[in-house]
Amino acid sequence: MSEVAVLEMPEVDNGILMAAEEERRGPGIAPKFAETFSVDVSPLTHGTLEVLDNGFYLWRLNVSSPGAYSLNFGFDAFYLPEGAQLHLYSMDAGAYTGPFTPADNEEHNQLWTPIVEGDEVVLVVVVVVMGVVIRSSSSSSSSSSSRSRSRRRKSGRSSSSSSRRSE
Repeated sequence: MSEVAVLEMPEVDNGILMAAEEERRGPGIAPKFAETFSVDVSPLTHGTLEVLDNGFYLWRLNVSSPGAYSLNFGFDAFYLPEGAQLHLYSMDAGAYTGPFTPADNEEHNQLWTPIVEGDEVVLVVVVVVMGVVIRSSSSSSSSSSSRSRSRRRKSGRSSSSSSRRSE
């Protein structure tokens, strides 16, 4: 397998983000747990795409947000074809989320992942159906200081966020 491409998000400063959060707090104001970074990412523009000997497609992208406690991903054009799976692996915390499958496809074409611990997450899409064409889509990413990142999916827009812990 080849080296995995990296998408570097802005570094987060948890101290600055926490101070700003404490300043904005007040009655009726929901706490902010993440900083959002929008990105335009697709398997045709980012990541590492391979066709394996067994005919499977394997797409991977390492999303890094230095200083984040966690990451989560929001896709606003999410669609997985039959036989496809999305997996999220935390490189530094050993956490895993998935698999997301075609059963996660919704009429609104969005998918928001749970928070994955760590500031580096690898998105992995495996398509097990031969002859499937991976089409271009966009994605956005957001990051916040409590280390929550967004996940990204094979064909779709994604949003990534890093979160910070509220004290």
